[in-house]
Amino acid sequence: MRFFCKEPLGQASSSLRSGLAIVFLLMVSVGEAVAGGPLGATGTTPNTYPATAMPLIYKTDLGTLGRFTNVVGKSIADYAFQQWDNVTTASLTIINGGTLANNVTSATDPYISGVGQFNDGINPVVFDNDGSITDSRIGVGAKNTVYGFAASVGIGTDLYEGFVIINGHLSGTGSAEDEDRFKAVITHEAGHFLGMAHSQNAMHSGYATMYPSIESLDQKTLEPDDRAAISLLYPTPDYLASVGFISGAVRTGGNEKVSGVCVIAVDTATGDAYSTIVDYYSGGHPAFQNPPAANGTFTISGLPPGYYAVRVEPLLEVFTKGSAIASYPTPINTNTAIEWYNSTGESADLLLDNWNDFTPVRVRAGDTTKNVAIFTNQSALTTEVTHHQGGLGSYLELPVPGANITSYANRFTAPTNGSLVGMKLLFLSPSVTPVGGSFTVTVYSNKAGSLAGIPNNVLGTVTIPYKYLMGNQENEIWLRGIGAPVNFNAGEEFHIAVTNSLGTLVIPTDDGSNTQNRSSYKTISGWKNFPDGVPGGTGVTIWMTAVYTTVTAGSPQAALNASPNPVNFGTTRPNKPVEQSLTISNPGTATLNVTSATISGVNQSEFSIVGGGAPFSVNKGESHQLTLRFNPTTNGSSRSAMLTLASNAPGSPLGIQLNGSAGLAVAQEALSVIDLKERRVGATAMVDTVVLQNTGNDTLRISEIATTGADSARLRYFGAKSVLVAPGTTLKLRVRFDPQERRRYSSTIRLTHDDTTGFSEFAVFGTGVAGIASAERDTLIFPRTAVQSSYDSAYSITNTGDYPLTITALGLNGADKSAFAIITQPTIPLTLQPGQTLSVPIRYTPDADRRHIAQLRLSHNGLASPTDFTVIGYGPTVSGVHDGTIGDGTIGTEIATGGTILRLLPVSGNPVREAINVRVSIRGAGTATGQLSLVDLSGKTMLHPIPFSFAGAGTERIEQLRIGLDGVPSGAYQLLLRTSHGAAAQRVVVAR
Repeated sequence: MRFFCKEPLGQASSSLRSGLAIVFLLMVSVGEAVAGGPLGATGTTPNTYPATAMPLIYKTDLGTLGRFTNVVGKSIADYAFQQWDNVTTASLTIINGGTLANNVTSATDPYISGVGQFNDGINPVVFDNDGSITDSRIGVGAKNTVYGFAASVGIGTDLYEGFVIINGHLSGTGSAEDEDRFKAVITHEAGHFLGMAHSQNAMHSGYATMYPSIESLDQKTLEPDDRAAISLLYPTPDYLASVGFISGAVRTGGNEKVSGVCVIAVDTATGDAYSTIVDYYSGGHPAFQNPPAANGTFTISGLPPGYYAVRVEPLLEVFTKGSAIASYPTPINTNTAIEWYNSTGESADLLLDNWNDFTPVRVRAGDTTKNVAIFTNQSALTTEVTHHQGGLGSYLELPVPGANITSYANRFTAPTNGSLVGMKLLFLSPSVTPVGGSFTVTVYSNKAGSLAGIPNNVLGTVTIPYKYLMGNQENEIWLRGIGAPVNFNAGEEFHIAVTNSLGTLVIPTDDGSNTQNRSSYKTISGWKNFPDGVPGGTGVTIWMTAVYTTVTAGSPQAALNASPNPVNFGTTRPNKPVEQSLTISNPGTATLNVTSATISGVNQSEFSIVGGGAPFSVNKGESHQLTLRFNPTTNGSSRSAMLTLASNAPGSPLGIQLNGSAGLAVAQEALSVIDLKERRVGATAMVDTVVLQNTGNDTLRISEIATTGADSARLRYFGAKSVLVAPGTTLKLRVRFDPQERRRYSSTIRLTHDDTTGFSEFAVFGTGVAGIASAERDTLIFPRTAVQSSYDSAYSITNTGDYPLTITALGLNGADKSAFAIITQPTIPLTLQPGQTLSVPIRYTPDADRRHIAQLRLSHNGLASPTDFTVIGYGPTVSGVHDGTIGDGTIGTEIATGGTILRLLPVSGNPVREAINVRVSIRGAGTATGQLSLVDLSGKTMLHPIPFSFAGAGTERIEQLRIGLDGVPSGAYQLLLRTSHGAAAQRVVVAR
């Protein structure tokens, strides 16, 4: 007869549950959230290996794997990857690409370290022979508990390379059992490599391969949950149309969302189970970027058509960090009671809602069954009764190999007058609870036994199929409706017994350090106390919990459920009442009679009942509405009171907290002037500026934002006309400025709001600035140049504006542009700061003896873009007059007339527009007469000749004449001074 494990449970638990700790360099994800789904995401977009990465090729190490030869190590890796590759509903191809080039023995090997490890196109499977790599990567001592770890990296949502490291230090003796354990471990790790996350699914002790720890050697074989997850990650074209989905929400009785809990759907025909997590992406893990806001909803995906029982359960507290599930690095809401979806039977009351009863949910292919609302059960009227002492010690098996043991029982003592609600019992991971088996719980009265009390008469019994119970978790069984009312007096003793129909049930006990003789076992001869009949045994107590209440069972009983509870009115202004409805429902079995409803507390005068007040009655299954009002009388603080309902329901009187705030909005202005400073003419600027903060405790309601002033069309507020500013937050105004001129602009933005001042006003300023492309002269004139010869000059372009001038294009235009060339083209774009000058070297090469005109064109971000500057060049002759030195009748700039010398000075101000200011130098004595005339390049006279007579006075003097240019078009000309002794010439450029 064998009752106890040979090693203490604590050590056994360690050896059973320490199988796997996962380390990830990159968390990967899938689209539809199943428990084996995303390890990380951006929003809800998964990270996966793209189709272009297929086939995925891995290479195995050259060394041994602890006690396993290299051949066995490679066979384990091949087995693991083949499990995923064999899923027919997944578009996934994985092949063995041979072996690595060297045996990896160090954590610094280039295959698994450095910048090159994920850029070499190799996915290595490393055999960490002695565990030293595991210790180096995870921490000293990790090799004693961590079987392996995996990682994948990527860019954006595409993974492109990864690795798997297997710890040979835990290879044991290299036995077949050790080999199976490693197959389970590496199949799990291969799942991580491919993008799979953890799953808590262990219904009927059928642990998913992706369960966070290795609890069974069967985990080397994929469960339906695993196959669905990999198929959702890499779906074949027809997969999604072949499966269905269940979506819904999890709420408390007060309709508050419950996040981070596990939801499982069990096929009622096959027992296959599929799971997900409520608010899968919203748990705060840094690998989940830009997650959606938590709203208490879920979707279970990849369900074959059929009927499903759906339940909610908390995540196990031990699943943290490397063992974490979904986006929750630390589990939350771990006190959530296990509850099955029961449609209209959902009451959220532990005393009324049968925890084990469910309504099947139908699933159709390609369709989503929606609005599955699960309400978690709660009650303030229950307490948990336990009698185990000390720590976890051993475990009991049922049945016991070699012994005819059919049941175990625990004796409990009722703490008060009341009744039994349910029991809780942990199924340890060695349990084998097949789908076809069941678990029976029986409640007995007490009688004297061999050492203490033992079970006597049956008070009631309930049987639950194993397919609806979970391995490695505390299962909860509802006992309130199992037969005769399980009501007890304070101090009365009763027994809860468990029986297993098929497989092996493994349950924990305490360490027996304080023998109480509270646990019993049943054989063919009847019930006996531990350790009676167990040689060398101790009086251990089964680790079992009874859920108890002071509310008796069996007779009709009213119940009172208030929603919402507490009642929050939010914030309102003094003397502006707000109302809320409070629903009083009766999920009980008798009429609910509420005899009084009163409000008390410091602020009771500001809360009132304005409709549906007591007394009133609510028939079973019906509800009643109370209308409550909150009307604060003064500003600026929180208010609270207590609504108390007296009734015939258990737990009466019921107190309901009432909360509200007396609001005051304060527009604290952050500035009085919004200065947009200098902005480029022709460009549009959008500038956001924080202008005020609501330092009150109520929302600041801005009813209108308006811009006024002469420049309001160009300098104005840009955004919504009405805005709400929450307490403690700031308001940012966006101002649009699109100046069209170089000047200062001004306007005023006025906010009309419900602060006590009624408005806020801000002066707005901005200055339009621009770059201006200017030249020292509008026209660049080249001298007469022989045909096919060249002459070089330069145009100086200056930014005379007040904003950087960016030149985006620079070139020559016009009919004669081929006669000119930019010698050195500056690098474009080019920016000239205000006052900065650009010299553009230009070469003139005439192709004929004529005038050539072109334009130097600049495109830029300044005013008047594009801007043209004229360039003019001349051939070698002009109206028969040649360049040369004056004297002996030749033409130059000086004429000797007897004793008088005339010199025609250069025309100042070229180019000229309205007139020519002619200046003539006269030296010597005597009088010189002649004519002044203006001719074009063809020799045509453009103005009537003007006669002159200049008298010399010995010393040099300057005579000035002004010649009007009416009717003379723009162009190049020659000013000629003629006497009977000769002629002199100067160039003139007319630019209109």
